[in-house]
Amino acid sequence: AVDFIRWDPLESLTSRKQSLASIALTGSPFDIWSGPVDMAFGMEWREDEAHYEADPRLFTGDVIGLFADAPIDGTEDVIELYSEAIFTLFESSQSDQKIDIEIGARWSDYSLAGSVTTWKAGLDWQINDSWRLRSMLQHAVRAPNNGDLFTAQVTDAGAAIGNNSADPCSASADPVGNGNVEKCLLQGLSQSQIGVFEAVGFYPTDFIYGGNPDLIPESSDTFTAGFVYSPMSVSDLVVAVDYYHLEVTDTIGDVDPFFVCFDSQNTGGVFCENVQRDATGNISKVIALFQNKGLLSTKGVDVQLRYQMDLPDALSVSDDFASLSINTIWNHVFSSEQQENVVTEIRDCNGTFGWPCFPGSSPENRVTSNFNYQS
Repeated sequence: AVDFIRWDPLESLTSRKQSLASIALTGSPFDIWSGPVDMAFGMEWREDEAHYEADPRLFTGDVIGLFADAPIDGTEDVIELYSEAIFTLFESSQSDQKIDIEIGARWSDYSLAGSVTTWKAGLDWQINDSWRLRSMLQHAVRAPNNGDLFTAQVTDAGAAIGNNSADPCSASADPVGNGNVEKCLLQGLSQSQIGVFEAVGFYPTDFIYGGNPDLIPESSDTFTAGFVYSPMSVSDLVVAVDYYHLEVTDTIGDVDPFFVCFDSQNTGGVFCENVQRDATGNISKVIALFQNKGLLSTKGVDVQLRYQMDLPDALSVSDDFASLSINTIWNHVFSSEQQENVVTEIRDCNGTFGWPCFPGSSPENRVTSNFNYQS
């Protein structure tokens, strides 16, 4: 029976070739009033070539538990110039006070995604032996990878409308009263069917997925500020508190055109033409290629406590040395905003679980504690 259902081993082929050439110069080209300025300059060229081909038998529907990924075939290259520096702005040997500054910039030119500039600026202030303040402001990007750009388009059969979901273009959903007439027309529903058409549940729909060579890089701005407290009176105790605000725009991912089209804030009908209806008025095709999506933003506070103490001999193994260390990290989130597209509503998913928020859960508080005994 096992031989009857078992197939010969499947073979999916993956190959990746990465070429790189770089040059870097480091040193202290000059001094300022407080000492040398440590700097780095560099130039780099990279080429990334990727190929992937799944075993053809994965597309037949005869394999349980495994699904075929679409093939990938493409090459992307980038040339970059960068410079960074770190130097001491102020230092006092009497008070143990020191202020360090860190700055940097990078220019990147991608063959498909275009040119981008990123930068960073940070401050580290050692106030005394117990207190240290730190802050960093950064602008960064993530260029689309080979999978985002070159994944071949594949068609997956399904249904856009089920028993428990209503078609906003159905007469029972009142497309006139809800302001969806123009969106339904853009999808291919005829004017004569407005207020008459009623969708058929589980009508066969082709969903088209795949990469998009027209993607632009994701862009992020991040700000962090906090302090580290390690009192001289309590050895091996460290308390760190950091505020963070992270914001990403033009996020890359697969878009739900149906969701975007009928969002109440999408007054321009963006992505409505990606939902196509046949002569019956039912949805027959949904084009959901990788796209630059909307905002992804979060604010919160990270608190970390580390402490280690020696234990009495009675708590050791064979009267040997024993210690206990505690490490606790608490993350408290003020907001966790997500946006499917720049024309849709921004949802605060903080403290929520499930669709339409992703990746599933967004806890408002998360605490991780480790207790380690050593002897």
